[in-house]
Amino acid sequence: MTDTVAPRPPAPAQQRAPGWSLRRIPLLAWTVAALLAVGLLPVAVTFLQLRDQRDALLEQVQHTHAVAATSTAERVDAAIAPLADLLSTVAARPELADPGSTAAQDLLRSTLRARPDVAALGLFDGAGETLLLGQRIDVEAELGEPLGGPSDHVEKPSIEWLKDRWLRLRRAVDGNQLILLADAERVRNALDPRALGDTARVALLAVDPPRELIGGLGVAGLSDDLAAQARDGRVRTGVRVVRTDDGGDRVAAFSATSLTPWIVVSSQPAEAAEIARHRFRVAARNALALAGSLALLLSAGAFVTVIRPLRRLATAQRELVGGQATGSELGDLESSFARLAQRIRDQEDLGQIFLGRYQVTGLVGSGAMGSVFRGWDEKLQRPVAIKTVHLESAAIDREKLVANLRSEASAAARLQQPHVVTIYDIEEQGESAFIAMELVEGINLQQYLAQRVRLPPAQVVPLVAALARGLASAHALNLVHHDVKPANVLLGRDGAMKLTDFGISQVISASTRDRDILCGTPGYLAPEVFDGDTYAPAADLWALGVIAHECLSGTNPFRGANLRTTVARTMNFEAKPLAGRVDGLPAEFSALVDRLLAKRPQERPTSAEEVASICETLCRRHDFVWRIEIELTSQAEETPRQVDDSTQLLTIHIG
Repeated sequence: MTDTVAPRPPAPAQQRAPGWSLRRIPLLAWTVAALLAVGLLPVAVTFLQLRDQRDALLEQVQHTHAVAATSTAERVDAAIAPLADLLSTVAARPELADPGSTAAQDLLRSTLRARPDVAALGLFDGAGETLLLGQRIDVEAELGEPLGGPSDHVEKPSIEWLKDRWLRLRRAVDGNQLILLADAERVRNALDPRALGDTARVALLAVDPPRELIGGLGVAGLSDDLAAQARDGRVRTGVRVVRTDDGGDRVAAFSATSLTPWIVVSSQPAEAAEIARHRFRVAARNALALAGSLALLLSAGAFVTVIRPLRRLATAQRELVGGQATGSELGDLESSFARLAQRIRDQEDLGQIFLGRYQVTGLVGSGAMGSVFRGWDEKLQRPVAIKTVHLESAAIDREKLVANLRSEASAAARLQQPHVVTIYDIEEQGESAFIAMELVEGINLQQYLAQRVRLPPAQVVPLVAALARGLASAHALNLVHHDVKPANVLLGRDGAMKLTDFGISQVISASTRDRDILCGTPGYLAPEVFDGDTYAPAADLWALGVIAHECLSGTNPFRGANLRTTVARTMNFEAKPLAGRVDGLPAEFSALVDRLLAKRPQERPTSAEEVASICETLCRRHDFVWRIEIELTSQAEETPRQVDDSTQLLTIHIG
């Protein structure tokens, strides 16, 4: 039986609590008072305090420039640190022991290719004679002097500023000197003073001997004065007011950098404090008038849009649960909600959590077949990815699908491999089932290709090696993926390369009632699958070959304008060989892709293990290392995306 609550009439006036109380003040009065206090009081206090605040404002200007100098010095260090690390890394390489070797030349060549900001890299003896040198065209002409040369700093790492454009780093290597020349653009960008105002200047100064490197500070004697403080090892930062040659005062703050013998100076005329005080006073006066007007306007708007509807809600709520009127809307609602909370606490069951023990913290994306959520496992205290699979499709045997999902998830959970997403759990929930799995922070290969169109061999070969290694481990457990495609390859910001969705298309296909229905993604399904053969490990290798070809060429060789065209191209079209079309592509890898895309399964590599072994050998031989630069905007980070679920239930009639 359902309980009902009859409306109660208002209590007689003599029964109400007597006396004055804050709860009896109407909401409109609270609103007007709060808006006036919030809007007017701070502005009024600020306006009164601005009468004699020049010293405080000057102190604030000094503090601002001290912070600016320190943060700018940190940005300068951050711009130089990668170059210093690169120099240390190259200096430690054993190839430099024989400067005339091909390995040493390849080391310099690969380093210059990987770092566009590095203009030259060379090894010189103590007299400055060149032992090994790699540089970009016209670097020496632009520099106006030889890159090397005798140096007093060869016994310790040093850095020099050259011609307002270049950074030259030196490091000792077995009695020789390793020199790196890099573009100083990032350092110049770190010295941008625009955020401090039009009269501010930020400069980079050398302390021994004192001289300005860049910045145009233009204050006579300032460099010597600050350099003397900076040379004192106990003083790394400082701020003071100095007198300039024209008789004016200037706020100057400095901070020493950690990686260079330079200091950053942030400076501005002291009269900026008086200008700021006048601007604050005018702004405060205008803000005072504006705040008063806005407070009254907001009060009127709040009455119409909030208070009046809230009064009706409070009255209806009070009539529903009973109780006495308190004289204010907030009091009526507080009393009514207290009664409702008590009733809820008395109920035996508040309902079930939608995703079992997993707390859902955000939506990653959604599609027609399900959604992917970001979650938190309270029991094991770890983040998880939660993928739901819809069960309500008329083409799917629901009970069989759930059984197959559990069986497949159990098999996948045994697959502990660095290049396969780990399965944690599977549960059925209403019209959906969900799988809890390892959370990979990053994007999938399909999104990465959308950003880059095509990838270089140095990325593709390690990627295929990782995916093949993951497939090899799965095939060893008789676990076939069934839907290898770029959307099911996750690329982590930490460099992870992982296959996901093992067997989901398989269990959906196994749960269909029609034998002519198969599951997969057109363009990545092998020819024998369309012929009605059982999906075997060789079909996973075919899909891996399609991914490799797509990454290198920029297009899927079998995808057509519609499903019929895609099937026809898969069955009859031979993908154009990659040999000679992609710069730097090893011939062995081109031949491997051709074998992976063979129409007959028996002509493909015998196993994923063989593919992984070939690719890993090529990686070692050509020094291929996987690197990823994920391009994400803030919107891409915050907005749920459409999940690619192009896996389809296809009704296929061959012949």
